[in-house]
Amino acid sequence: VTHYKQYPPNTSKVYSYFECREKKTENSKLKKLKYEETVFYGLQYILNKYLKGKVVTKEKIKEAKEVYREHFQDDVFNEKGWNYILEKYDGHLPIEIKAVPEGSVIPRGNVLFTVENTDPECYWLTNWIETILVQSWYPITVATNSREQKKILAKYLLETSGSLEGLEYKLHDFGYRGVSSQETAGIGASAHLVNFKGTDTVAGIALIKKYYGTKDPVPGYSVPAAEHSTITAWGKDHEKDAFEHIVTQFSSVPVSVVSDSYDIYNACEKIWGDDLRHIIEARSPEAPLIIRPDSGNPLDTVLKVLEILGKRFPITENSKGYKLLPPYLRVIQGDGVDINTLQEVFAIFVFATCGGFRGETALLVSCEGVVNKTVTAAFSYPFRLNTAVFSAPDPKGCGGTWTDVCLVGDFSSSAQFFVALAALVFVYCVTALVVYIGYNHVYQHNKKFPLTDLAISVLIAFLWLVSTFVWANALADIKVSTGASIVPGIESCKAPGTTCHFLSVTRMGILNVSVVFGLLNMILWAGNIWLIYKDTNLHSQWNRISESPTERV
Repeated sequence: VTHYKQYPPNTSKVYSYFECREKKTENSKLKKLKYEETVFYGLQYILNKYLKGKVVTKEKIKEAKEVYREHFQDDVFNEKGWNYILEKYDGHLPIEIKAVPEGSVIPRGNVLFTVENTDPECYWLTNWIETILVQSWYPITVATNSREQKKILAKYLLETSGSLEGLEYKLHDFGYRGVSSQETAGIGASAHLVNFKGTDTVAGIALIKKYYGTKDPVPGYSVPAAEHSTITAWGKDHEKDAFEHIVTQFSSVPVSVVSDSYDIYNACEKIWGDDLRHIIEARSPEAPLIIRPDSGNPLDTVLKVLEILGKRFPITENSKGYKLLPPYLRVIQGDGVDINTLQEVFAIFVFATCGGFRGETALLVSCEGVVNKTVTAAFSYPFRLNTAVFSAPDPKGCGGTWTDVCLVGDFSSSAQFFVALAALVFVYCVTALVVYIGYNHVYQHNKKFPLTDLAISVLIAFLWLVSTFVWANALADIKVSTGASIVPGIESCKAPGTTCHFLSVTRMGILNVSVVFGLLNMILWAGNIWLIYKDTNLHSQWNRISESPTERV
């Protein structure tokens, strides 16, 4: 309001720009740089809503003069300048704004848009509108966070399924009730829709249709969904009736049912998995039931829900060795999901894919009194194969030769090293997150914290490298020790009148994936080393040395 009086005499042009800053000052270097790139979005909404067309009127000038006189207890409002704009430009702002295309991914430290006055008399106007323009930080932040989560989802969707099909719907916006205003909801939801198509925040749909336009009828989609009130209204003793009523009401379209109003695990095991199983199995793949946990720790809850459903419904295995729920049943986590949660989930993937493995080697045995009898040896993590005993085909018919016949080898040290590292890394991630969020001021001002963080990250990256290669080597030996080559080494198969044929062994695709996750974790931590290094005084000292003038002799 008062800046027009503060510029140098004869100023005629003010040219300003907006960027997402790089770390430059010593204080800013103490803060962690979360992302190297930003998604530019949200300026067009601001321009169209607040700055386009005739925005200056006689009534607004009068109101502003009165408010600012009382606000400053002085007559400092630039009434003359605003009347000049009203009279010469009919209330249109003599301003030129240039910007990169919205949706562009731009490295930090680059100009996103520029502002300049087009009339020398209005030099003061350029930075007058700064306050409203810099509010683009919010949609930029949401769009950038959303893109980073999409990158993580895409990486692991490709690793676990071999396809990016459905990626646009893997992160759904449930944020309408968690924001500060209707406008915040619209801006944030529209920024999310830059990267995804799933949303329950219809304010974002309305904003895009009004200020951006879309080639589709709507830019975002959803499905019928329950909330806690539509479940609890039936009473605790009638939760089953509530579930049945809702899925019956929406029998031909996908329907999402929040299932933790009382007990999510009982709902999955008893109600969905038993009482209503016949109704769920009758649904089509185009109209699945989507079970929604909505509380608790997402890492624990989702895994346990999947485990329960996997026992209650028929599961299949995809080409990557991952288990799949039947096409008429899906799960969506509705609370507590952010980018840190995703990173913790990927650490869990290591000990979920390796530590949860169950396998079986099967032989076809023929001996006296027994014809083509299948015998099996079950094995699992931690892969002490020398304790995996074959079931005897018939002790009498085979003369007791199949007593305590086992697989050969003990690979527990390699497997436990690999899984234990994943567990420790997960604990460290949770601890570090608590420090960053709850004690960020201590982290920023205590130089020992970044150095400790750096040392631990280097150690973790190295341990991921070592443990992954050790585990990969052990896995290769496990495949040999459970495959067709074991038959010649089984003494019971050499007994007179006994013939053994290798039949099958459980596919180990999921164990192959565990190796991939190990390598990805190593790469993730190795990349994190540089980001943490830039937070330390080591980086600051190097910069000061490299920037100091060279002495001349």
